[in-house]
Amino acid sequence: MRESSDRLEWISFLQVFAIILVVIGHSFYHHEDNIVYGWIYSFHMPLFFFISGHLLHVSVKRSGKPLGQYFGLRALAKKARRLLLPYWLISSLVFVPKAFLGNFAGREVDFSWAGYAHMLFYPNDNVISIYWFLPTLFLVFCIAYVGGKVSLVLKSRYWILPVLVASYFLAIFFPRYSLEILNYPGVIAFLFYFVLGYAFDVEFVRAQLLKDNRVKPVPAMAFGVVMSMAFYVYPGHDWNHPFYGFTGIIMSLCLAGLYCQMGLRFFRPFYGSTYAIYLFSWFFQVASQQVFLSVTGAHWGVGSALAMVTGFFGPFAIFKLWKWLSARVAAKRGTAGR
Repeated sequence: MRESSDRLEWISFLQVFAIILVVIGHSFYHHEDNIVYGWIYSFHMPLFFFISGHLLHVSVKRSGKPLGQYFGLRALAKKARRLLLPYWLISSLVFVPKAFLGNFAGREVDFSWAGYAHMLFYPNDNVISIYWFLPTLFLVFCIAYVGGKVSLVLKSRYWILPVLVASYFLAIFFPRYSLEILNYPGVIAFLFYFVLGYAFDVEFVRAQLLKDNRVKPVPAMAFGVVMSMAFYVYPGHDWNHPFYGFTGIIMSLCLAGLYCQMGLRFFRPFYGSTYAIYLFSWFFQVASQQVFLSVTGAHWGVGSALAMVTGFFGPFAIFKLWKWLSARVAAKRGTAGR
């Protein structure tokens, strides 16, 4: 797992890999019993929380400060702007048109002030259902803020270990996706993967597990695939169990290690675009799955395939266009300032 000069290559790979899984998972409209859908949902969102936790770990480590000093109210406010502002703004813009286009909507919208407030405070009932992730992640960051302050009082280097164990057992009893206010059960369930990402030390893995090829990425990845899919042959399986998210993350890490060891670069054009793909994929996928299928009457497989392609490359095109326009504006300002 080598680092590029300006960013963690393996983390960048995982971000693209995870968003591809998200787009694929959201393409199986009304076919949630599909085996691929179930396998993806067992770990793709846990992987995002893992990545978020590890990126916080990287930032804290680079700052040379403990978590409680680095991650203060200013940093938390920055997370609020990045996560809650798009959640509120885009959801509000979509609320009215979705209420009037009920024929194409998967769920009816209560067009009232109460309905508007409900969809904001109950993220899994939001008009853009995939946006539940934004307030959920922000609340996890709020817990990290409190945990950082507590760690300053404890003054222990190993405070993360009991937190990791406790969060694992809590995740067993709380569902990831809930219709409760602020999705608080989901916050508790996903906290484990965030803490796991924060506790993950890539230098330790490189020094201990990858030294002398003690662990080979390909067999480890194969083991992760087998373990993360094993619940399909186990009666009464529950893919919400943290075990399956954990094995899926291990598999993903092994895949990232293999990607970096082989010097592959095919995901590089998409680095930095994953947040834009997440924010705007819903619009393209709704157009492909609900509007397109309603108008044409085509087979659901056509809509799913179209949703996969447009859900990824549509937002990516918006991202590239935004970067191009920003560069043009910056260039004109630079010329005018001379």
